Amino acid sequence: GYIKTVTELMGKNNSCFLEHEIIRKDGSKIDVFCYGRKFFDSATRDFKDEIIVFDVSTSNLIANIKREEEEKASVRLASWEKIYRTDSLTGLLTHNAFKNDVAQYLLDKNKRFVFVMIDIDAFKMFNDSFGHVEGDKFLQFLTKILVSKKKHDLDIFARLGGDEFACLIALDDNDEISKVKSDLVETTR
Repeated sequence: GYIKTVTELMGKNNSCFLEHEIIRKDGSKIDVFCYGRKFFDSATRDFKDEIIVFDVSTSNLIANIKREEEEKASVRLASWEKIYRTDSLTGLLTHNAFKNDVAQYLLDKNKRFVFVMIDIDAFKMFNDSFGHVEGDKFLQFLTKILVSKKKHDLDIFARLGGDEFACLIALDDNDEISKVKSDLVETTR
């Protein structure tokens, strides 16, 4: 495929520049840039072909481009995380992000978790009586209380929608499920 591409390009131009993967003698693969050209050699009075191969794995330019692209990707990922995985009012995970993270966590059979769902009683009546701005403030206040209970990096909290919250709390070996659950629920009362 490479020779065919070079032949086609050289049929149209006197030079070509291609990125190509080559296999070294030790079997490893590297990406290289190949510069090929046809030129007239005045000493032999004949046309000659020349290919110059650049190993880009050691190129400072390529390393800088790669680092810049990785930084841009990291910024895009952080932006995506904030927009699509985070509830805009509370800063907690969204319903879908929570389900995805829970599914990933449950793959680790060596960890124990307690799952708690919280639904605020009569929240619609609160909103109707005091207004949605006050209701939003209350949801943010409840969020601060929930997050203050975080003991492990694995603990995750989500706003499932409206006035419904979910928590997945990692348990230590000596933790009792009922105690952890009751502490969390008692805190939110």
